[in-house]
Formats: sequence, structure tokens, C-alpha cells
Amino acid sequence: MNTQKIVSNEVLETTVGFQGRMITGSKSGYRKALPENAAVFNANLVVPDGEGFNKIWHGDLDLTLDGEKILKLSKEIQLPIYVLREMDARFNTEEEPKVENAIAIYDCSKPEDQTVQLMSTEYYTLTENVIKLKKL
Repeated sequence: MNTQKIVSNEVLETTVGFQGRMITGSKSGYRKALPENAAVFNANLVVPDGEGFNKIWHGDLDLTLDGEKILKLSKEIQLPIYVLREMDARFNTEEEPKVENAIAIYDCSKPEDQTVQLMSTEYYTLTENVIKLKKL
């Protein structure tokens, strides 16, 4: 399966935004302004592709605000979407993304209460199907 044919730039732009999107000019300022939100700077969206995975999008995400958009994209392309940090799907890991390090998985094929799976509990908590940054 070639996910590039399934996931056009137009579909990506109308759901999650332009490739390389920046949500702020200041990461620390964003975190101060929205301390409860789960911002993932330089995130990667990855989908299953045959026996491997393929990166379909990269840029800044606020999972608290963008989670519904990612789930909408999962519904549109009928594939689960893995949210990875920058180093898990870029540089030396671009050809073989480290999906085992996913922050979250958005999967429209799951029952409604399981469409968002939280994978990284070190920094994030899942409350009412919305990912929020855990206060440390």
C-alpha cells in the first residue's frame, strides 16, 4: 500500500495543517500560556504501510487542541495514526520510525472510548479521551 496516494497533501492540510506547521515562535512561552495542554513540537504522524510504517506529516501539534483533527484524519484515511516525537521518525529513523515510542495512537477502527490510546505515561495523562500534560 502506498500511503502517499491515500493521504494527499490537500487532505493533510485541511485536517491537521500544513507540513512543518509551527504553533508558536516560543516553545517555553507556549507551555507557560497553556500549561495544561500537551504540546508536541516537531511531531511526526506515522501510519501503517504494508509491513512497515510511513511518515505522512510533520510539524508542531497541541494534542489537546488537535486531537480531534487527528482522529478525523484517521477516519478519512481508515488507518491508525501514531504520534511520534521528532527523533523517533526523523534523521536516522525516518525509514523505520520507532512506533514503539509513540506518544499516542488515534485509531477510528476502535470503539469510541478507545479511539485514543495513550502510550507515553511519563509526560501525559488521558482524561475523558483528551490528552493533557501532566503537572509534575
